Parts: sequence; structure tokens; C-alpha cells
Amino acid sequence: MRRLSTIGLMALIIAFAFITPIYAKFSISFLSGRFTSVCSWESTDKAYTSFTVTIINQLVYNESAGDTDFAQISLSNSSDYSTQKSIDIKFFKDGTFQVWLSSCGSCYQIGYGSWSSDEPLVVSLDSSNILNVGNSTHPDAYMEDFGIGVWEGGLKYIGAYGSQADASNVVTGGYVTVEVNPYQYQATSLIEQITPILVLAISLSIVGAVIGKITKKL
Repeated sequence: MRRLSTIGLMALIIAFAFITPIYAKFSISFLSGRFTSVCSWESTDKAYTSFTVTIINQLVYNESAGDTDFAQISLSNSSDYSTQKSIDIKFFKDGTFQVWLSSCGSCYQIGYGSWSSDEPLVVSLDSSNILNVGNSTHPDAYMEDFGIGVWEGGLKYIGAYGSQADASNVVTGGYVTVEVNPYQYQATSLIEQITPILVLAISLSIVGAVIGKITKKL
């Protein structure tokens, strides 16, 4: 009986190992005081040539902040404005955000959407430099398959920036947490979402059949 239990446990572990991906996560948090007109940079643990970034905005906005004031998170290959390429997410107090692409000192808006403190924003860039922006449920809800061109060096720096020299003119408290993972394919169709469940069900059926055969022999 002990042998039977051991075999069953090992089979379950193997089944879960095949359907559960493991990712190493890098995480950094920026307190509200760092969102000034001088960008505050932090280096990542390595260069990410493709990535999935989750941005959790828990900032408290100043009620007196203007409609054009923002707190920004920058995802960049360099901290040097003259050579960098970055994806900039500007968060406004009215619950909207804008996505900008900056390259060697020039920048332009490429997307927009809405955000809330309860719904993390997900920014993904694949190995072909195709950008998607969405949330945990729909990773391409706001931007889908946008090519950003050459991204040399990968994601190496994350920056906090604000529209005012004094951060308190825009945000009075809170923080933003940025989590970086290697690029993760995220299922969007029903079939893709239920495939792991079907794999698990089939694996458990096989385990049950094996245990049944062993039980008959005991």
C-alpha cells in the first residue's frame, strides 16, 4: 500500500511539472517621491530581450494635479536619453494611461487605455519585438501586435518619472511595483485556456489506470 501511494504521488508530481511553467521574476517598487521631472532609474537583474512586465499602480494622486500631469514608468535598454529606446507608460489621475515609444531623444504616442489600482497592467514584448498591452485576463486588450522595430540590448533599466519637479504636485503617496518575467505566451482563446485543464485530466486518468492495474496485482 505504501508503494502504491508513492507511485501515485510521483505520477501527480510529474503531471503537474509538465503543465506548470516556472518563471524567475525580477521585481522593483518605486515610492511616490521618485516620480519627479528627473527620471529615477533602476537596473534589472539581467537584459531581457523579450519580456512580460506587470505594472501595479498603487499611487495616490494629488487632487490638485492637472489633467495633463502624470506619473510614468519607463522600460528601457539604456539610461542615456541620447541612445536609449524605451516604452513609456504615462498614468493619469483620471484612470487613463498612454503608451509612448521613445527612441534616441524623440518620442511619439502609440497607444492608450484605462487603468485602476485593482487591475495590473501587463506589457509584453516577444522575440520579434512585437508589443502587446493589456491586463491579466486579456493581455492584448489595449494594444495588439504592434511592431516597435529594433530593440538593441533588451530591457535593462526601469525608470520612474513625473511631469512635475516636485512629485507631490502629482502624487502624494503610494507606490508602483514593476515585475519582470521572461516573455510568457498567454492564452486568449477558450481552447487555449482549457488546454492545461484537459492535459491535467488526461494525466490523472492515466495515473488512475496505472494505479488500478497495480492494485489488481497486489
